[in-house]
Amino acid sequence: MDNSSIIKVSVIVPVYNAGIYLKRCLGSLSIQTLKEMEIILVLDCPTDGSDKVAEEFALRDSRFRILRNSENLHIGNSRNEGLKAAKGEYVAFCDHDDYVAPNMYETLYRCAVNLELDLVCSPAVIIRNSGERQMKDYPSLPPESLPFSILKGAVGTSSNDDELKNFPSSGAIWCKLFKRSMIEEHNLRFVDTKKLTAEDLLFLMEYAYRSHRAGQVHKPLYRHVLEIGNTGATLSYINPDKIINYLKYLYDFLSVNSLLSDPDFRFRFNNTVKIQSLITLHRDYTFHKSPLRLWSIVKRFKSERIVREAFQASPSCIFIHPTMIRGFLFKILRFIICH
Repeated sequence: MDNSSIIKVSVIVPVYNAGIYLKRCLGSLSIQTLKEMEIILVLDCPTDGSDKVAEEFALRDSRFRILRNSENLHIGNSRNEGLKAAKGEYVAFCDHDDYVAPNMYETLYRCAVNLELDLVCSPAVIIRNSGERQMKDYPSLPPESLPFSILKGAVGTSSNDDELKNFPSSGAIWCKLFKRSMIEEHNLRFVDTKKLTAEDLLFLMEYAYRSHRAGQVHKPLYRHVLEIGNTGATLSYINPDKIINYLKYLYDFLSVNSLLSDPDFRFRFNNTVKIQSLITLHRDYTFHKSPLRLWSIVKRFKSERIVREAFQASPSCIFIHPTMIRGFLFKILRFIICH
């Protein structure tokens, strides 16, 4: 597609070792009803033949473009490479093991243009080994108010009744459409996922902070596949140093933009610190079964001022993961960190 002015949506897909799931992902992109789009496949040095699958789709459909990383950049910087090459009026992101409805990008694009939106959201269907679950919509708000709500949801949850207590959907970037001119105007990029995690939450947070108008399509158009080896499930993605760096980045953003002085944002941040600490300990011990390793991680978290302050701020925690060992583990962890 030579004339960049007719590209309405650029879909960026980092590709590493997607295995058997890549064909389903790219197949769902190849049948999109929106013709004026490009699908940028960023090959991040795959070793399982995913590059060959990508090349086959590019040969059959001119909407597919292939970028090749000279070294393994991981998902954050791979998305950044896609952003550098993107020509569409709007940008979307798709994970290499997920798939989408045939009319997804046409539906989101029409909503964006008709309502003059910077950001368009839709609920996703989360697919696990145990079954499927559709995520909820954001609260029904005017376009001018929704970006602030999205921002709060990306920072954290505030209560058990919080409408934004909906992590996979409220923090996800893959079921949303972003205006490329806004990304370029504010030089928004993903963080390096070799150094810190939650690159999607941080990108959405920074984008929503700068957005003027956002809207929703109340249809589940995106299928997000979990528990089959996707990036977010790997131990590398949630190692303690990356989690702490994520929390520091989040803290710095809130501080620079004077949001920590707001009690609601402060509570959301503190709760995120506590939840991420618990999740990291729980998953690491589940995998390694090492009390000594667990103790070293606890000490690592305790050494950080923002972690100590978050645990000292409140004796409780608003949990978002129903399978987590809740009160008992939290009380022990809080006691150790606060003393």
